[in-house]
Amino acid sequence: MKVKTGTKGPKGSSFIIVKLSFTKGLKVIAITDHDTTNGIDEAYEAIAKYSEMTLIPGIELSVDIPGGEIHLLGYFINIYDKSFQKRIEEFRISRVNRAKSIVEKFNPKWFNFSTIDF
Repeated sequence: MKVKTGTKGPKGSSFIIVKLSFTKGLKVIAITDHDTTNGIDEAYEAIAKYSEMTLIPGIELSVDIPGGEIHLLGYFINIYDKSFQKRIEEFRISRVNRAKSIVEKFNPKWFNFSTIDF
């Protein structure tokens, strides 16, 4: 089963997901958070308590295509690869900058908010 840890949420999300997956009888789970691998180390630590379970490290990337966007899933990734981590950090920065630019375009016309929360 493909799951997300909610890495923006409280620390310990991976422990909860692993325990719940085990209690539901799942033997294999893939952690695929959006544009980050931050929840996977914690998931490895959690899954070590359940020897019959397997963790597949993964990621979900938003990819722009002509006319829209798709979400690309990557499985069995090496989360310790520094060049890979650098690239997904660039992805995150790019997405934040894109969101800020959208906010700045609409802000004067219709909205009264800032990009301070980005």
